[in-house]
Amino acid sequence: MIEVWMGRTALTVRGHAGFSRYGSDIVCAAASMLAFALAEAVQAAGMKTPPVIESGCGRFRLEAFADEQEQARMDGMFETVRAGYRLLAARYPDYVRVLGERDPENRMQKPERRPLEGQKEEAYGEI
Repeated sequence: MIEVWMGRTALTVRGHAGFSRYGSDIVCAAASMLAFALAEAVQAAGMKTPPVIESGCGRFRLEAFADEQEQARMDGMFETVRAGYRLLAARYPDYVRVLGERDPENRMQKPERRPLEGQKEEAYGEI
């Protein structure tokens, strides 16, 4: 199980999904890519104080620092990644859990699944 903690300017990801074997686990890959994309975006934004980034097998931590002028950009970056983790946890609830005492995704219900436009109802199965 991957556990994700998201605060306003901090992210911690721990664990392994166990969806598939090591090296071909699409859930782990998605969770990792969200974390690395956020780290890259924060670094590329050129904040006055550089972020703290720690990464290793089964663990990732990012803590960013923004002044009042930078906070709106930071909020946008974190909200985009938060949405990605919410989607991942909704699609793979047995493999990803999003935690954090003030984050609304902790109380989020699994979304209704509907076929994509043009897709037949019977062809639409669980992922």
